[in-house]
Amino acid sequence: MAFATNLLNGLIMNKLLFTLLLTVFVSGCSSTIDKMAGLGQLETNISDFSGDTMVELSKTRNAHPTKKQASTFFGLKWDSSLPNNVFLYLINQSDVDSNNTYVNYESIEIKIGDDVSTFNARNTIHDSSGYNSVTNTIYTDSKASISIPLSLVEKMVSAEDCRIKINTYKWYEVVLFHVDENSMVSFSRPKFKEFLTKVNEMKAI
Repeated sequence: MAFATNLLNGLIMNKLLFTLLLTVFVSGCSSTIDKMAGLGQLETNISDFSGDTMVELSKTRNAHPTKKQASTFFGLKWDSSLPNNVFLYLINQSDVDSNNTYVNYESIEIKIGDDVSTFNARNTIHDSSGYNSVTNTIYTDSKASISIPLSLVEKMVSAEDCRIKINTYKWYEVVLFHVDENSMVSFSRPKFKEFLTKVNEMKAI
């Protein structure tokens, strides 16, 4: 009886260890893939001309209420010359065969609890790649920027429920910013936290 109990306990421990190792492995693979794709990467630069420090976060995925992820990516930029504000970038990547080849962003509404803050987007910049002979298409890029208070970003990352409505001239979508990950896919909030940590480091210098 004792042998059977010890054997069962051993099997359970081995299963738990395997599950833990598999989780770490998949998480590491996801992080490596994100890095190769340029997703959620932090970069700090100092201007040769002004001496201003800039912290940038490359595009990050966003959670969607019904889809695997939202079509809009986020990016961030902080400049020491404007220490109390950040630029939030709205990024959409598509191709010429899509119904949304290009997107024109209009505004965003950030909802934290019952408080809603609305910000208008600057002119959306459109770009495209050359013809890709492998996929037989041309990839497109739409990008707009919005200046928002740094203090609001701090509230966003600490909120239990933060939803962001992204308005374009044709449609809108909702981002569940408070969702950190889904099926091992990492979303914006954890990366925004890393961004804020780096900004605070730079402000302290």
